[in-house]
Amino acid sequence: MSLGKSSFPAFLLAIFVAIRVFLFSAYVLEPVLNPVPPSYNTEAVAAYFQFFTIAGVVMAIVAGISVYLYGTSIAKRKAQKEIMEMESEFKDSIYVIASRLGENRPLEEAIAYSASFLGDTKIAKLFRQTADNIQNFGMTAESALFDPNYGSQKDVPSDEIRGAMRIVID
Repeated sequence: MSLGKSSFPAFLLAIFVAIRVFLFSAYVLEPVLNPVPPSYNTEAVAAYFQFFTIAGVVMAIVAGISVYLYGTSIAKRKAQKEIMEMESEFKDSIYVIASRLGENRPLEEAIAYSASFLGDTKIAKLFRQTADNIQNFGMTAESALFDPNYGSQKDVPSDEIRGAMRIVID
C-alpha cells in the first residue's frame, strides 16, 4: 500500500490503525462517556471491565481489518479500472480499424491510422506500439501484437482485447 510517495505493507498500517483506535477508545472515550463516581470502591471498579473498552476492541479489530483489506485491494482495483477503460476504448478503435480494412487498406496501415485517430488514449498507445513494432522491427502483424518479448499485448491482461485482435489477425 502506498501513501504519497512512500510504500509500506498494508498489514503494518492495519496494526497501527487498530492500536490507535483502541487507545483512543480506552483512554479518551471511556473516561468521558463512562466516568467512575468517586464514591465507588476502587477494587470493585478495577474488576469492572468497562463497556467502551470492549467496544474499543471491536472498533479496533474492524478498523484494522478494513485498512488491511483496502490496502491489499486498491492496486487490483486500479488495474481493473484501467482494463475496463481500455476495453471501452477498444470498441471505438476496432470500428476505425474495420472501416480502414473496408477501404481495402492493409492491416498495418489500419492500425497506424487507428493509433493516430484515437489520440491520447490507452488503446491508441497499444496500437502505436504495434505500428512501431511493424515499421521499426519489420515484424509481422501477429508477432507485433503477440510476441512474448516485444509484442504490444504482452502487458495487456484483457482477454477481450487479446481475443478480438487474434480474430483480426486471422
